[in-house]
Amino acid sequence: MVTTPEPTSITDAYALMKTLKRKADFSSEDTVIRMISNRVASEEEGRELYDKLSAVVHKFLHIRMEYLGSLLQEGMVSKAVIHQKPALTLYPNSHFSKKIYEFADILYEREGEHKKERSGIAQMISRFLLSRSKR
Repeated sequence: MVTTPEPTSITDAYALMKTLKRKADFSSEDTVIRMISNRVASEEEGRELYDKLSAVVHKFLHIRMEYLGSLLQEGMVSKAVIHQKPALTLYPNSHFSKKIYEFADILYEREGEHKKERSGIAQMISRFLLSRSKR
């Protein structure tokens, strides 16, 4: 899950997990939500965002969360959006790009431990992570 420090983003993240919890086949014991704090001013702000959301989610939904890290607010990401190009392509050596690849590596390694058949968006992300690992 990716969320920002904006109140609407935090509310949406919580609502998403609440909806997930209501699914008949959902198991809190077998689920860990991995979170990235996006568009934060500092690593400390990202950790604080995670700590607050994780505490509320654990208390009321009994869902475990894991913190993957933060993506700092960077002007080059907005520039990439304006140019309608991926920031990873336009700025491959930026701090942002390095963090995205770091998160991809972490997720790929952890998903490899629990590999199973995927479909939809999970399959698309798995393919991206696999192509990244072959570089």
